[in-house]
Amino acid sequence: MADIRKVVLYGNSVFMAGVEAGLKSRDEIEVIHIDASLPSAAQELDALNPAVVIFDLSSPPTLRLGLPFIREHLGLSFIGLDVTSNTVLVLSCQQYTALTVDDLAQVIQAQLSTPAGGVETNGPGAALGTATQNDVVERLYS
Repeated sequence: MADIRKVVLYGNSVFMAGVEAGLKSRDEIEVIHIDASLPSAAQELDALNPAVVIFDLSSPPTLRLGLPFIREHLGLSFIGLDVTSNTVLVLSCQQYTALTVDDLAQVIQAQLSTPAGGVETNGPGAALGTATQNDVVERLYS
């Protein structure tokens, strides 16, 4: 039996409730919904130690995960969903030591040799490394 991975839905929009309903049927993931408007939301997220955090890119800026929060959670993947454009933004939080320009060039080369966002697509956004929300839901853990 495959490991069940925790996926946190961070937000309180109707759209996120629909995503939750769609993902709940997946046996390989445990879906946990956190209301981002609650003062304890960030602490709840920390306590859960999820594999992936999914958030709504069209939510008000006060409910979005900021860069400081993302930097504090290196190794965690963040997936932003944009219902207005039917696109997905995948942030893979990796940190590298780059003391020289050669170090930086190696990091750039490693990123260029990896498929954009780590998700292959067949749609019109393939060249840009974008995927539709259905692509990501279907391929999230396949």
